[in-house]
Amino acid sequence: MLRRRNQPTLERVAKSRRPLLALVAGCVSLLPQGARASESTLTSTLAPMVEDSVPNAQPEEAGEPATTIGAYARFNSSFPSNSSVSVISESTALLQFEAGGEYMFSSPTDGFALELGVAGGLQDRRIFEQAEGRFSLLSLQASAIYRVPLWSSLGVYGRAMGQLNWAHLSITEDRLPVEIDDSAVGLAGAGTAGLELVFPVAFSPTARGLAPSQWLSIYAEVGYLAATELEFKELQREVDEEGEPESIRRVSLDVGNLDLSGPVLRAGLSFRF
Repeated sequence: MLRRRNQPTLERVAKSRRPLLALVAGCVSLLPQGARASESTLTSTLAPMVEDSVPNAQPEEAGEPATTIGAYARFNSSFPSNSSVSVISESTALLQFEAGGEYMFSSPTDGFALELGVAGGLQDRRIFEQAEGRFSLLSLQASAIYRVPLWSSLGVYGRAMGQLNWAHLSITEDRLPVEIDDSAVGLAGAGTAGLELVFPVAFSPTARGLAPSQWLSIYAEVGYLAATELEFKELQREVDEEGEPESIRRVSLDVGNLDLSGPVLRAGLSFRF
């Protein structure tokens, strides 16, 4: 009789998912019959205490996605394939400095992210040894990024970027007070792929110890920029052949539309928190 009366209790203990609670129930079953009468009461009383004391009874996922924000600063070097750019730049590259903020939907090292920022650059050069040319470019940029971690702190990413360009071009002749000055607006889009290193630089205490709370990213990317032509209509105006030097007439004919399309290279830093 005692064995049959105790067997349901022992089966419940064997099927329990909490080893500590099972141990308590097993010990109670060994007590005399009078003490066993209070087995269910003791077990129901200890159950909440045991459940709270068991580590990871309801674990929080360590890798649970959490949003992250950051700020970035980088250099952008584009290599327009159109030869008309040689009128405004002595080199084949147009340099811009970029800065802005980013929002990561999952973590600092993987998943989707959005960026919003501005870029600016200035180019000066002598034209025909008789005029000074100055070209400035200001861009409003928005990007969608997807990151994939590879190993430890190393990862790769792809970027799709759209930008609104505002350009200003001025040409001043040395001997005469003649200045050609105009502005233009255009659109551009770029696709790039990059490689980045992400290092934790600050830590915060948590229930499981110290966890990274701030990160520094060093990255570089390469791709292609496709842009609409920048039209400088004032530079296409008709010239007074008797009143203006020949050099100014040549400049007005050579510079009409500027196409900034070509390969692009970026490198910079990002601070995330």
